[in-house]
Amino acid sequence: MWILDGGASDHMTNRKHLFINLRPLIGQVAVGDGYTLEVRGIATIKLEISSESGGCNIDFPDVLYMPDLKDNLFSKGELDKKGIRFSCYQGVNEISDEGEVYFKAFLINNLLHHYREGSHH
Repeated sequence: MWILDGGASDHMTNRKHLFINLRPLIGQVAVGDGYTLEVRGIATIKLEISSESGGCNIDFPDVLYMPDLKDNLFSKGELDKKGIRFSCYQGVNEISDEGEVYFKAFLINNLLHHYREGSHH
C-alpha cells in the first residue's frame, strides 16, 4: 500500500525489491510520529499503475530506501513538481497527468475506497 503524504519531503519505501540500481545513501528522516528513521539507499523505482484506459509503468526517481518505514509514502510535493494533478471534489479523489487518470477513489463513510474499472462503488 502507498500513502499520498502532503508532509513527506521525498518518496520513501521499505520495499528493496522495487529499486533499480539502488545506491547507498546514509541519512535520517524525521517521520510524522516524532521518530527518526534511517535512510539506507536511493534509486528509481518502477511501478505499474492501473488507469481507466488500461494503465502504464511509471518511473519514480530518487526514492529513499528506508527499511524500518511502516508505510510506503508518495510525496505530494514531489509529484506536484512533476506536474501530477490532484483533485478532490464531492467525494471523488483523482490523481492524473495530462488528462490520464491514474488513481480514483471515492469517499464513503469518511474512508477513501480505490476505484478499479469494472468494480462497483
